[in-house]
Amino acid sequence: MSNLSNSEENTAEVTGRYLIFFDPEGLSELSNMASNKAGMDMPSTAAEAEVATITEEWRGADTIVIPSLGVAISSTPPEQISLLETGGSSPIRHVRPEYVFTIADGPEEFGDVSIAREYLRGYKAGVNRLIEDLLGQEFRSAFETDLQSEVIFKDNEEFTWGLQATGVNESELTGEGVRVAVLDTGFTADHPDFVDRNVTSQSFIEGVPTAADDHGHGTHCLGTVGGPRIASKGPRYGVASDAQLFVGKVMKANGKGNEGDILHGIGWAIQNNCRVVSLSLGKQVLPGEQPDKLYEQIGSIALQKNCLIVAAAGNDSLRPSVIKPVNMPANSKTIMAVGAINRRLQLFSGSNGGINPEGGNVDLVGPGVDVRSSKRKPLLFGLSTGTSMAAPHVAGIAALIAQANPGATAEQIWARLMQNAQTLNLPSRDVGKGLVKTL
Repeated sequence: MSNLSNSEENTAEVTGRYLIFFDPEGLSELSNMASNKAGMDMPSTAAEAEVATITEEWRGADTIVIPSLGVAISSTPPEQISLLETGGSSPIRHVRPEYVFTIADGPEEFGDVSIAREYLRGYKAGVNRLIEDLLGQEFRSAFETDLQSEVIFKDNEEFTWGLQATGVNESELTGEGVRVAVLDTGFTADHPDFVDRNVTSQSFIEGVPTAADDHGHGTHCLGTVGGPRIASKGPRYGVASDAQLFVGKVMKANGKGNEGDILHGIGWAIQNNCRVVSLSLGKQVLPGEQPDKLYEQIGSIALQKNCLIVAAAGNDSLRPSVIKPVNMPANSKTIMAVGAINRRLQLFSGSNGGINPEGGNVDLVGPGVDVRSSKRKPLLFGLSTGTSMAAPHVAGIAALIAQANPGATAEQIWARLMQNAQTLNLPSRDVGKGLVKTL
């Protein structure tokens, strides 16, 4: 059997559960092996496992099976897990500990937000006073005017800067008839954006019965993907306003989520024929670390089932001095990795780059700095920053392309996104093909 612990895994936060990756055609054989060798109880057919997801019978089970992805999530003790066999004629491809993922927030959203913002306001005021003292009021005014002139896109009364930059403001497409899943911290069902929408939702976190957003991150991401064509307040920020929305709660109030819950959500989205899955979450990887081949398999399965997975590249960098590699699962070749830019079409300082030689490239970038979207109560609307905000722009535009090309495969939608991208005067290592654009 595969070694359950290596140096990389020892540096990662794990949950105590295990992931069993298997040949999707070998579920029955796996179930028999698990029962006979390790005393484990799991579904023996894909239909049985899928029914368990629909009816939520998986809650409380020791082992959850996602048949479409060939993954089982087990809380069985390691001494029993170690009895399973891999290699040879075994249906099991790999067994490893389950990781903890985090949402891909920008730096200002970590920790105490109010303190961070007050600090920045004070810092800005101090710099302004210093400039005025040294150079005079007249120069200060000219300095601020020069800075403002560098801004290429601004929110106006009709559209956010992100919708203008990506060309959504000029498109008549709405994503109608296209199913899009956002897997995150859930959503605020009674928000003005969603209260009259038919949103299909489910929680995949044990002990959490609904997809109610107890953090706020998921509501913001969902607003970018599918907020209304006419916003209830301020400019429009939703890309695919008529898309069929599916929300999977896979992340907790602390911004963390178990890897298996995320995989469960991906399987659910595929089971519900979603054409696009938006993931604004991930796990840091090390410089030089190769992409996880198991996510290559998962992304490939999704593409074969006509579903494109779009994932945030992560915000671990501190540019220009520190550039960190693209997070897992975005670093897999079969999952689209999205970095973030600002309204000057410059790179967000935290956006990760394609620095690992064996994979982990950035494919596209999207608007990710000071992005206006829906917020949970009492705010309802507000700004957020990070590759988390860029990925939903790409997911929403993928839905527009799917609407315009209903017969297109997921791979063809991926290709069209790359073809339509606006070239930027920035390294491809950081922005891939460039800024995502609609048709």
